Amino acid sequence: MIASTTRGVEEAIRSSKFREDLYYRLAVIKIELPPLCARADDIPPLVRHFIAKFNNVFPRTVKGIAPEALEALTRCNWPGNVRELEGVIESAFAIGKSETIGASDLPTYITKPVGAGARAGQENGDAIPTLLEAERELLVDALEAAGGNKTRAAELLGVSRPRLYKMMQRHGVES
Repeated sequence: MIASTTRGVEEAIRSSKFREDLYYRLAVIKIELPPLCARADDIPPLVRHFIAKFNNVFPRTVKGIAPEALEALTRCNWPGNVRELEGVIESAFAIGKSETIGASDLPTYITKPVGAGARAGQENGDAIPTLLEAERELLVDALEAAGGNKTRAAELLGVSRPRLYKMMQRHGVES
């Protein structure tokens, strides 16, 4: 069995939110993995892996990624780690039209960093959007990629149609 968490399990045990006996059964071999932002060298092979994966999922074939797009990905902070990177590559597949993922296929929070100090908590001058900003951008991108088809947009985002409608209402987005 392999289990993973982003939570501090030891603290959860101390506060009785996680059973100590279960922890010791699971923690036979413990591997601690640094966040993706500390492993920028891992981004190019991960991108290649996700391109290969989504070439089997989407009806189009992507042969690679443009150097400027890859450079933007390696500069990103990645608070969502590998899962966020995977989502960005999947979104690029859904939105892009060419055989190469370009910077225009990536979310603007990755490709257009703002100057230092634009938002608290920002490092290296990279723009870190709020969750609502990122959600709105993904929503608009998915609707555009789906040609306004809400069922397809919901599929691209991995949400139900009712959830898509709630997102559209929350962000004031119309088809």
